[in-house]
Amino acid sequence: MRWRRRRQSTYQPGAEAYGKWRPYADTVEGSATVVDRKDNGQVYEVSWVKTEAVTLEYLRRRDVRQERYYMIVETPYRNLSRDMAMIFDKADGALLEIPERTPLPELTASPNHCARCGYPIPPCAHFEFSCDDPDCGHP
Repeated sequence: MRWRRRRQSTYQPGAEAYGKWRPYADTVEGSATVVDRKDNGQVYEVSWVKTEAVTLEYLRRRDVRQERYYMIVETPYRNLSRDMAMIFDKADGALLEIPERTPLPELTASPNHCARCGYPIPPCAHFEFSCDDPDCGHP
């Protein structure tokens, strides 16, 4: 007598967008990751994780200092994302939290990036030597 194994479903929600079955990992570091660069300059880094708690902890630890760069972590229940400003639910864009910005190891002068944290800022409107703006970044 031969025993037959029951076929198990290989469907994982969210995986069909990338054309392959992707298993959900226990940690983001152990997950498969896809980096998708669009023609308009947007970059999507997508990972698959089993639990939302691991996802939130990972997104809080990571810094996104580039405009139009999105870290997306898909879970079986919902997809969470982080950009330069916030962590949000990917489906409806609902704000989950605004994480703290970590400072750079040393101050870096730049006309279009914050000297303390490295995030993009509008350029300084003062072009004189008497500029009193401490976040200006001019030499």
